[in-house]
Amino acid sequence: MQAAESRSENLSRGRRLELSTHWQVDGPEDRRIIYTPVEFKISATRPAKWTELVPPLQSIQGLLSLAYEGLVVADGGRVTMDTDQPPMESPTWWTARLMRRPEGAQAPRSMTEIPSFDLGTIGGIAGLRRWIELTDKHPRATGPLVARHRYGLHNVETRLMEVAAAIEYWVSAHRRSAQWARRSLGKGSFAANLAARVGTPFADLVGDPMAWARRFWSTNNLLKHEPNSEYDAYEVSVLADTGAVLLQSALLNRVARTTNPAQVVCGSHRYDHLGRQVRGLLGA
Repeated sequence: MQAAESRSENLSRGRRLELSTHWQVDGPEDRRIIYTPVEFKISATRPAKWTELVPPLQSIQGLLSLAYEGLVVADGGRVTMDTDQPPMESPTWWTARLMRRPEGAQAPRSMTEIPSFDLGTIGGIAGLRRWIELTDKHPRATGPLVARHRYGLHNVETRLMEVAAAIEYWVSAHRRSAQWARRSLGKGSFAANLAARVGTPFADLVGDPMAWARRFWSTNNLLKHEPNSEYDAYEVSVLADTGAVLLQSALLNRVARTTNPAQVVCGSHRYDHLGRQVRGLLGA
């Protein structure tokens, strides 16, 4: 058994991303355990503060948390100085932003359960680099998806409105450059535009994507503009979760430069129950 070869990609501002694996065996002789962690390394070609190297790692953590539906925390870290002297390496490095799970934030059900997507789904390490660039350029789109895992659950009303705002931002950001974002699709146009963009995978999940878009956006307007009106919290929760799946699919399609992520995410076993819920809600 041997570890796979490390892979790397250049990032902005003179930084570099490296992905590697290693393995070790632990435990008593009659119950040996093979430990195979994934290691992410961010380096700089010029002197840099360590705080400049953390954001790409946070972006990766957010992506892993989406895949496993819970905040994935690092179990260790180190800092290596590039000097002419013998390598200076700290024995340990600790940061709450990557290694502590805040109160209220949920852990993944299991790290051995199949995730909703993997590295190959998004195009390998090049897709990972593009995800880092995307979160750096469009935090208003990625932030609401990751925040649920990073900071804990919001109430369902806040979650739906945050997902709706992120969808509106993402569609609006492309209206000058992309025909799909300018199409007139009637009520709930922001959600409808994105649903049409993602296409068949999302349609298969919700049954009727245009009916879903109208329901999603009318609920968003109700929560924003008529706070004293009555609503069904279950319906809000289902709509918010499916909106998050839609946005996640669109963003992962962007970083993968294919439509494969939407097919994988919307077809994931993790969203089977959600699909039945939303199709039942819409009568689709």
